[in-house]
Amino acid sequence: MQSANKSATYDRFGCVKDNNDFCNYHNELLQEGLKELREQNPDVQIVYGDLYNAMQSILDNSQSLGECAFSPSCTILYIKGMFGSVVAVAV
Repeated sequence: MQSANKSATYDRFGCVKDNNDFCNYHNELLQEGLKELREQNPDVQIVYGDLYNAMQSILDNSQSLGECAFSPSCTILYIKGMFGSVVAVAV
């Protein structure tokens, strides 16, 4: 089902903008919480993996990185999922 105003709903990769905004908001809050935890626990090493921005970098640079430029004709589907999780599915 296509939205009447697709550009307001989807980004240039076809991802839902509201979902991406929520993922970014969640990740910002998570990083703030991790900063507090690190300050409270200086002897503990806490690692944060930012899958959302890693995938965004791949999408932004897809033409220079490999065979498939992400487009509707591409044979790879990409999903930037909940809270920055990333799933890539070959079809």
